[in-house]
Amino acid sequence: MTATSNQTFTAAQFNTHVRDNLLVTEAALAPASEVDDDGWGTYYLVGTGTNAIAARRTSYDFVAWSEQSTSSSTYTNLSRTYGPSVSVVTGTQAIVMIQASIGNGTANAYSAVSFAISGATTVAASDEWAIELDGRAASVSEADNMPRYSMYKFVSGLTAGTNVFTMKYRVSGGTGFFNQRTLIVWPL
Repeated sequence: MTATSNQTFTAAQFNTHVRDNLLVTEAALAPASEVDDDGWGTYYLVGTGTNAIAARRTSYDFVAWSEQSTSSSTYTNLSRTYGPSVSVVTGTQAIVMIQASIGNGTANAYSAVSFAISGATTVAASDEWAIELDGRAASVSEADNMPRYSMYKFVSGLTAGTNVFTMKYRVSGGTGFFNQRTLIVWPL
């Protein structure tokens, strides 16, 4: 509607051209925050196309002091506590952070932590975005003060929808030890 001087502005015109437009602003479309006990869960808005936005929510999972090991030379799950893993609605992009304390019982063997994606998108865990302990000296357990590593990865090419991000583990040799594992995903 284009208003002109001395034009009568009807309720229907107001509702269509003012109220309905205000209902599609960022503030009107943002869902109510649902913050959990740790303070996580506040929504943020991302552009999904021309004149289109969607609410997204940071997701995280943490496996505390539960040291586990693997001798697998291919990326796998740990046997006692799975993941960490998060299921989150994404657009075609996300930012992923992984963090873990890492050790290996064999000198000159390395341990690696990566993540895989399943659900709407399928991507295998890869050394390309892994964190690694190089294994020059053996580091067997948390008592040996295993170093803690982290990394961020910008992921593009996702299929929009529900995607599941899961941390995976492997070694080049020996037995790898993993502790204090964190996964955080910022869907875009």
